Amino acid sequence: MPRYWFDDALKMIEKVGVVATRLDHIPAQVALSWLFGVRRVTAAIIGARRVDQVAENLAVGDPDLPAKIRNELTDTMALKLGYPLEWTNINVRPTFASAGFEPRHTAKIP
Repeated sequence: MPRYWFDDALKMIEKVGVVATRLDHIPAQVALSWLFGVRRVTAAIIGARRVDQVAENLAVGDPDLPAKIRNELTDTMALKLGYPLEWTNINVRPTFASAGFEPRHTAKIP
């Protein structure tokens, strides 16, 4: 449970609900629309159990989130890259630092 239900995730759930109310959409539509606009996301898995949920999720392609709202959602929960980046920073960075250059794979992801 801690993998999914942690403070930042709960803040994001609350923010998606607030934005959905503001835009007169359901939270799933806002969440999917935000995900589809993030370049690092190549696929979103939807958890629809009913036909009406599938229809609601398919309607996500119609509205596009304004940049201001997209940024608001992105800023709500920072992306945590975790392993292997954390391990690399601890173990590999000192090696590359002595070589006098930064490896290209450490470029920041928006």
